[in-house]
Amino acid sequence: MARSILARALGRGRNIDPAAQQAAWRIEAVLLRLFWGVSWALPIAAGSALGARILGFIGPRLRKSLQVRRNLAVMIGESDPLRIKDLERAIWRNFGSVMAEYPHMRKIIAERMSVEISPEAQKAIDSGSPCIFCAAHLGNWETCAAWFASKGFALQVVYSPQANPYTDRMLQNARRSYGCGFVTKQDGLRELMQAISAGSSIGLVMDQRVDNGEMIPFFGRPAATTTVPARLSLKLGIPIMLVETRRLPGAKFVLRAHPPLSPRDPGASAAEQARDLTAQINAGFESWIRQDIGQWHCLKRRWPKVRA
Repeated sequence: MARSILARALGRGRNIDPAAQQAAWRIEAVLLRLFWGVSWALPIAAGSALGARILGFIGPRLRKSLQVRRNLAVMIGESDPLRIKDLERAIWRNFGSVMAEYPHMRKIIAERMSVEISPEAQKAIDSGSPCIFCAAHLGNWETCAAWFASKGFALQVVYSPQANPYTDRMLQNARRSYGCGFVTKQDGLRELMQAISAGSSIGLVMDQRVDNGEMIPFFGRPAATTTVPARLSLKLGIPIMLVETRRLPGAKFVLRAHPPLSPRDPGASAAEQARDLTAQINAGFESWIRQDIGQWHCLKRRWPKVRA
């Protein structure tokens, strides 16, 4: 089960007294509510900037930030510690902005987003048939589902519940205001297929490690990656496409829907085609991230541990 936001950030161990855990969860929820209250009272750009300053200062000092540095070392090498330090702070700043922007999501979608949809993606969307949208934790990834739902698009988003039930409830209440539905990762493939059969599209943010996934190249190294979206696309014959979200100055955003993907070898087996589609997804994510690494939310270990 996923850990709570602050627990992940603090890198706290799992061995904790249940009563103390409950108290810590309640404190986290109170802090998040206060943070959102302050952000809501400010203009969008000011609230976003405040969140960036807070986590840009605190984040690099947390134990959890060691994993950020390890991920960065894989991506750009260890020979430039100053660049790693700057990117580490930028990653935390972006996360702080994302958290501060939850109370403003409706205004962000209505007033602060530009949208670029490729003709091929528009054709797939206009067909009325379900699609599979794959996004990365880039910029403010929450804007992706929020924008599609605001346009009346039937969408079920796959998400990982927080371990903290109080902050999880707060986050899900905020997300439900988008107008889309949610399916937990634990619900499994059958629930996703049922949602698609009912005419709903599926949205996944799939750039993080999935322990039972297949080893697919990412930044030149094998990384455990889910092939479920690719398998669903092939099995059900529905389009799968990448949706890119990127932060612009002043708490503005751009959303880009790219052309649907297709296997490069139609004669390959279903398993090989699924791996190929997933490799294309990882390659797309990598190209976006390289443009501005500081916008990628990479607080979790992405690649296998290096054994001595």
